[in-house]
Amino acid sequence: MEGDDFHDCQPCRRDGLQQNRGCPELSREHPHIHYEIDGEVMRHCLVQEVSSQSLTWIQECNYLEIGLLPEAGGLNDQWEIDLRAYGIVGAERAALKSRD
Repeated sequence: MEGDDFHDCQPCRRDGLQQNRGCPELSREHPHIHYEIDGEVMRHCLVQEVSSQSLTWIQECNYLEIGLLPEAGGLNDQWEIDLRAYGIVGAERAALKSRD
């Protein structure tokens, strides 16, 4: 899924994917997938757990990887909270890549 579709349940419902993705609306769990957030193990779709702002930061990090900044100008023209978020996302991505 791309862009806002990732944070929207409608495409999942339209395509009948709720059962396969562990939709909490159906009280379903992923049979083989789990996520751990703050020590709590979850086996359901995380769309309701992730804010749209967090998804925006993740998507913007894709642009950073190819050298594009979200705001015009240089690093000093970016919002501090965004730069901190990019650092967190980047560190998590690096940790995931090192596991592979």
